[in-house]
Amino acid sequence: MKNRSSSSGAKSDRRTRLLRLLVPAAILACLLVLYLQKGSTVSVKLAWDPSPNPAVTGYKIYYSKSNWEQATVIDVGNRTEYTVTGLEAGVTYRFAATAYSKTGEESSLSKEVIYPPPKSP
Repeated sequence: MKNRSSSSGAKSDRRTRLLRLLVPAAILACLLVLYLQKGSTVSVKLAWDPSPNPAVTGYKIYYSKSNWEQATVIDVGNRTEYTVTGLEAGVTYRFAATAYSKTGEESSLSKEVIYPPPKSP
């Protein structure tokens, strides 16, 4: 994932304030990972607490089978729940989220949550 740091003083201060109040603890503190298995695909339902920062206008979900550089990004708008569908059954996925403002500033990734495939009986 690209480094989103800024060299501009005012912009950096604004970003620091935004990041301090955003994703890392709040958004995925109550993350729920539920799966619904259909044939050879799996759906994972993610839910999180909204950011208390009024500058936040939306969230993005990142998920990957391997590393964040190859992550799929979904802009879910201002929703605090989203179901990722069409995932391969039996594959481990990593999920994380960011929050963003109307000016396009985006927080760092939240703590990741790993979806382990269900164990076969």
